[in-house]
Amino acid sequence: GNIHEQANEVWLADLTGNMMREGTTTMNFETIARKVAAMGGEVNVATGLNQMTISGSVLSEFAPHLVKILADIVMNPAFPSSELERLKNDLKRNLTVQKGVPQNQATEKFRSIIYKDHSYGRYFPTEEMLNSYTVDAVKNFYEKNVGAKRTVVYAVGKFNEAEVKKAIDDA
Repeated sequence: GNIHEQANEVWLADLTGNMMREGTTTMNFETIARKVAAMGGEVNVATGLNQMTISGSVLSEFAPHLVKILADIVMNPAFPSSELERLKNDLKRNLTVQKGVPQNQATEKFRSIIYKDHSYGRYFPTEEMLNSYTVDAVKNFYEKNVGAKRTVVYAVGKFNEAEVKKAIDDA
């Protein structure tokens, strides 16, 4: 999550999560979306203050297949350079909108006073900061902060437990 960003990396975790959503080395976003939709579900990548969550839901009989797709997203993100500028522009639009909300302005000021130089105190990036992010910066953030040692797997719902456990172990 954002807690792992350096002073010059505000929202780099968000960009990393957004890039992970774009597909893997084996499947592009469209293929992933089509496969998961055919299973009656969806896949999400969300970046929060303290963690990144990669999740999905499908009809129970497809749970083992979803596990394989989620593992592919986590372990083999493609980070397509063709999508970088579009995603950075999305973040810039989001920044403009969020900075126009009085509550966000107050939160930014409050956090900067309470948390000072800690990552919690850096609420908004600058546009120059967003412009400076490269695919290499995203890959470096991913390499430092995403991996098996830092991952927790939860499977929730009604499904064949043995099949899902085997899919998790295999993945």
